[in-house]
Amino acid sequence: QTRPAAGDDRELLITPVQDGAQYAVGVRSKNIAGARSVAVAAPTHTVIGKTAKPGAPDQLLVESLVDGTRRFVIVQNAVDADVKSGGGWQIRYFLGDTSDFDAMTPLHDGLLTASPYETAQLAAGLYTFAVKAVDSSGNASEAAAFAANVILDDPPLRNVLLRRLETIEGWPGTRTDCFVDANRLFAESAGTWDDATQPWDSYTASWNTFLGNKSPISYRTPVIDLGIDVGFAPLVTVEGTGAMTITIRHATSAEGPPAGAFGPVGTAEILARYVQVEVTAADPGAPTIDEITTVFDAQGRVDRYQDINTLSFAAPYFQRLAPGHFRMATKSQELAAISQAQIIAFQNVGSGGWSSEVVSKAATVGGQPAAEFKLYNPAGAPADATVDIELRGPKS
Repeated sequence: QTRPAAGDDRELLITPVQDGAQYAVGVRSKNIAGARSVAVAAPTHTVIGKTAKPGAPDQLLVESLVDGTRRFVIVQNAVDADVKSGGGWQIRYFLGDTSDFDAMTPLHDGLLTASPYETAQLAAGLYTFAVKAVDSSGNASEAAAFAANVILDDPPLRNVLLRRLETIEGWPGTRTDCFVDANRLFAESAGTWDDATQPWDSYTASWNTFLGNKSPISYRTPVIDLGIDVGFAPLVTVEGTGAMTITIRHATSAEGPPAGAFGPVGTAEILARYVQVEVTAADPGAPTIDEITTVFDAQGRVDRYQDINTLSFAAPYFQRLAPGHFRMATKSQELAAISQAQIIAFQNVGSGGWSSEVVSKAATVGGQPAAEFKLYNPAGAPADATVDIELRGPKS
């Protein structure tokens, strides 16, 4: 195909071309009389085009502002045209230290098209962050710009309506292709006993290390009931090994417990009573989920009670039902419902094995929202004690 050019041109754009196709290109000159020179051929050229990876960012700067907002500044001196038009950047995070971008969790939905980026996501802790450029075809830069050992303080929160750690809860939710060991979730083995090639006594490692692991693994929390419909911003942080996907589903009182599809957590406030969080970890080696921290940020109220002797305490907001069995209501009358209730501490009982149970967060005392508790002594019998109590919920 002939493409003429002026005599003083030093460049010529040849379009259209196909990605991955090979082209032979030659050039010859023609004088004013129409006589042509001998052609000079260039080596055969393979078009790379959109399959080429864009250049990497030069630096990622992370700053925690005075109010706790996290600010991310992406520095890239030379930005590819198809990153500027139709592409962008992806920032990922990891709770702890890593140099593996694939093992990190996306910080945001989609691609960023501008810098700086600000967010209130992520609980306090020590993090590694990294960013890659992504072009309009979805090709990511080969290298990433890392920001390691970043210490974040608490994010800007109006109030903590609920704070939940799955390790403290004992991983009571639904586990898929994983099991609990040392209070962490590990991948189940990809094989069975029939796949083992050596006698049992010859294996020194755990079952899932010599038969390979299932991947991905996932954990779904039980339905979290906030008591009433309330507006809040969800904040979910995950620690573990592998590429993490964090999703959420929720429903109002009228809708009942959520049964629809899970979607991205996002940063927007939601209105809901029932909430479930699901985390998936994928890793070709050994995915783990070490911790899931869930925080619901809302205009809430916290009532704390200190040194409550459940045998002798008397107040309009307290009701003793039996030894070690009682109800505690809001004393401020500003809690619209009880979203979280806990015994913070036992007083003067020594170091041995007292425990507590939250029977209900939907009880009432004198018409006010209340939580119902049971206390157990080291022998496992219901017993009165002196305790500190905390009730949290949406503000009325």
